[in-house]
Amino acid sequence: MKLLGAASLVAVMAASAGCGSIAAEIGSGQSSHARSWSSSSAKQTLPLPKSVVRRLPPGVFYFLAGPNFASCNIWEVSRAGDEIELTRNKVGYGISMFGASRAGVVMADASSGLDELARLTDAGAVFLGHARASSPSISTSGQIISSRSPATTAGVFDLVERNTWSAADEVLYSSRAAITMNVWGPGGSIAILAGGHPPGTAGPHPRLLVRNKNGRVTVVRTGLGDSLGGVIWGPHARDLAAISWSGAGELIKPSGRRVQLPNGWRPAAWSPSGGRLLVQGPHRALGLWSPSRPGIVKAIGQVTQGVDVANFIWLSGPVRL
Repeated sequence: MKLLGAASLVAVMAASAGCGSIAAEIGSGQSSHARSWSSSSAKQTLPLPKSVVRRLPPGVFYFLAGPNFASCNIWEVSRAGDEIELTRNKVGYGISMFGASRAGVVMADASSGLDELARLTDAGAVFLGHARASSPSISTSGQIISSRSPATTAGVFDLVERNTWSAADEVLYSSRAAITMNVWGPGGSIAILAGGHPPGTAGPHPRLLVRNKNGRVTVVRTGLGDSLGGVIWGPHARDLAAISWSGAGELIKPSGRRVQLPNGWRPAAWSPSGGRLLVQGPHRALGLWSPSRPGIVKAIGQVTQGVDVANFIWLSGPVRL
């Protein structure tokens, strides 16, 4: 069964998720290549202008970038270093989504034409049993979660976890509706988006769920209704950040109170401390937003024209590949 394809995710990918070719069975591609294969010295279009890189806050940023949403690769950048392309998948066979923590990088690699769960290493992509997977995420301690599609149309979608790169999958949650996103939060909690579908298409009502470390699953109410399309969380972020298909954003506090982001701005990544959000806005803009000053966005600059950028992750330091 096909997963929700990246072509249908374009509207929300720039807000939250990824850029790969998730479902098209169109032959074989090439593997990803790692850190040493590309840097700012290469003659290529860099996703962030140097003026923007210099204005980034402290930390290291990982994101997907490419000429279109089916051809994204993973990049690493900080204001103190080069923009480094960590994978080199060919056009049309990109990285669909990925997760990163100081423990490593896990990705849904579509180099074969279908998403396969893979670990990024200095030697390139190491595929983890050729498991079909979507929306992978990795915790600070190295636990990996991903969404697994059913083998038949009568089956269910599973959220699965493996405690190490080589461990077997354990099913944590199952859903009749497609699980389109799952991300780690604080204390071993996981945010799950089930049932999301693009505007103008048929599908179940999207639900935002939180599974705590003890396995209890609760429904989180948002103000986005059927336009709910993405969720941003992090190990030190108390608040959930939700995104609509139109690009609107809101913050959901543990009390259930919702705070709207300024008009036109949508969440991209929580800071390592969980106190600020990197946000994306109109005309390819990047900015910083804080819940303590909800009406103000501090502008950083604009993404390079002609480059699609999405799936930001903001860490305190570089990952261990």
